[in-house]
Amino acid sequence: MIDHIYYAGLNSRPNWCTVNRYMDLSDHMPITAQWTLDALE
Repeated sequence: MIDHIYYAGLNSRPNWCTVNRYMDLSDHMPITAQWTLDALE
């Protein structure tokens, strides 16, 4: 179950986002995302 995804201070969506569903962290899933450098400025 994903509680929420929060992008603090960013006005754009990530280039890609993956969820590692093989790690057992109770009811949470670790999420990896990548933005372009222009979006982070």
